[in-house]
Amino acid sequence: TYAGSATYGFDSVYGYKLLKDSPCLNAGKEIYNNGGIDFYGNEITENNIGAYMGVAAKLPKGINIVLNQPTKMSSMQAIAMLKKTTLAQLVDGKTDVNVSTQLISDANREEWFEVELNDEYDITKVVLKTAEDASLFPKDFAIEIFDDKEWKQVVKKDDFKLTDGKTSFEFKFKETTGTKVRVKVTEMRANEDGKFAAEIAEIEV
Repeated sequence: TYAGSATYGFDSVYGYKLLKDSPCLNAGKEIYNNGGIDFYGNEITENNIGAYMGVAAKLPKGINIVLNQPTKMSSMQAIAMLKKTTLAQLVDGKTDVNVSTQLISDANREEWFEVELNDEYDITKVVLKTAEDASLFPKDFAIEIFDDKEWKQVVKKDDFKLTDGKTSFEFKFKETTGTKVRVKVTEMRANEDGKFAAEIAEIEV
């Protein structure tokens, strides 16, 4: 399933259908007098474990598979007691606050933002968003996918140009299967005080 994808209303619980690699597919037992339909109102055709009794489902287009998933960063401009909350803001579906790496004097210290997926997915794009102020969006960076063996670079940007007012940047690439997504920053931009950091408000996949 795509756990954590539900919000409000029945239409948002599609993500709790079983996906192709789920061990719950055909792992259940037939129940006598089961009513003939599953939680989604579909005819029961499989003996799955759970509320969904159909064949392996596919995620609908447009769903953000990293929403509310575990995140990590190489460093963070936040006090220790707020780090867990700050990390969660990278994948909370909102762009009101930028999450920043530590402010430092070295523009080329490698920094990274990482999101762990709840399953293995075929990935074709990553969207990076900022809050209203995009001035510290990474300058040189790569997007990498981890396939449980190694990180594979799928996007590489050097001297990435910012457009006034633009706060959402979509990067498409050849389908790559993986369980983690990482934005690796190799050069950062400076703030008004001459300190360097990389800021992202939201990662979507």
